[in-house]
Amino acid sequence: MLSTLIAFAIIPACTVLNRMRGTTEWKGPLPGRPLWYVSPMIAGLAALILPWPQAVGFGLAYLFWGSFAWGFLFGLGRIVPTDRKISGLEATLLKLSRGNVHIAFCLRMGFALPAAMMTPFALLFPLVALANYEIGWRLAPQAPIRLAEWLTGALWGSLILLSFIAN
Repeated sequence: MLSTLIAFAIIPACTVLNRMRGTTEWKGPLPGRPLWYVSPMIAGLAALILPWPQAVGFGLAYLFWGSFAWGFLFGLGRIVPTDRKISGLEATLLKLSRGNVHIAFCLRMGFALPAAMMTPFALLFPLVALANYEIGWRLAPQAPIRLAEWLTGALWGSLILLSFIAN
């Protein structure tokens, strides 16, 4: 019963953690990217309800997913960030997608697919993450990325929860 209660707290916890990954405001003088601190926290949350190999797997999948750029693509063609240049990875994904930003973004979100080793539901991650960013742009055009980060954090939490339910 307790593990079930903890399991359902995973989604809101991952929601907050993913937002923390997207900002440096909380980390103060800690060195490096917020991702370096959030990834072990994701693994720690997963370890509350999953066997440690799966929990570590989620932490590593989250780290891999978050390590590479998508700061140009997250605008989904609506904005071109002036504070950053397009990365080589993003340029390659745009080339592979023949310039379609939505497809390139979906390909980039495919970097979460190692999580499919923990739950097959992760195969849907790229499409759901793309939908999260589209929802962000439609429902909160003044702060679309913030909403998308919250929603994508809930998606990570949902994958952990689904993995727990499947066990």
